[in-house]
Amino acid sequence: MTHPYDITWHPHYYVGDVLLKSVKQLNLLVEPGSYGVTSPVAINGSAAFNLQVIPVKDVPGDFFQVQKAFDAAYPNVFVRKCTTGVFSAWLNEYTSVVQPFIDASIEEHRLAGLPLRNILTRTITGTEPTSHIPEGEGAVVGTNVIPANSWVELGSQYRMRSKSSMSTGTGSTGAISVVLGPESFASPAIALPNTLVNMIAFVDMTLTLVTPTTVRLSGFTMLQTAVGQTTPIFRGLMPAVDFTFDPTVDNAIDLLYTFTGTDNSLVVREISIQKL
Repeated sequence: MTHPYDITWHPHYYVGDVLLKSVKQLNLLVEPGSYGVTSPVAINGSAAFNLQVIPVKDVPGDFFQVQKAFDAAYPNVFVRKCTTGVFSAWLNEYTSVVQPFIDASIEEHRLAGLPLRNILTRTITGTEPTSHIPEGEGAVVGTNVIPANSWVELGSQYRMRSKSSMSTGTGSTGAISVVLGPESFASPAIALPNTLVNMIAFVDMTLTLVTPTTVRLSGFTMLQTAVGQTTPIFRGLMPAVDFTFDPTVDNAIDLLYTFTGTDNSLVVREISIQKL
């Protein structure tokens, strides 16, 4: 039965046992146990909840109150402690404990699955092999380096995608290279169409671990040749010989581009590396 005034009257409580007359009466629930509480005023957003009183050591005035909402969306769990009769403020257990743990797990998973993502762009000009990956503080999130002893599952892959805007002069060529640690594969240079203006250049490639020390490269590039519906230039990235791979050391993945001629530019707008 419910006692209307002395809410600590019964040593064991069940759902519906306690009807609060005011919020202050919650401070009277100090006996260890589980209480079913109904309140005329919402407490931490809930007017119907379970309250657990959990003692700490053998000090009568030291305990936790844990509020689990019944009439609010999960998870509304609040905790406060009482030290020698003095209550602390309520703390949202989900926000302060569970949510940071979930956020950290999501971030860890994101970083594991998406090692690198650019923030800034990079413009490639001139005739020296240049990385697609932007440089400088805040240029990228993550890293293009595969840590030592981290890539060991056969059949697993790293995927690199790049979306760029290309402009050309006349009589120029372009060559692309894929780098994995000390190894690299350079595709033959191709003649570029003259006077392109901000045409789409796309690279899609995967590196697959086929033996503990061998990686296979498969991919392609695509270059838009004119505005509207046109025939793009496709080029394969599929060397017959696989990369030699040392899993015991750090290995960087990179994508390089090299122009010949003048008045050429490749603006790398998007580049990402994913672990598949």
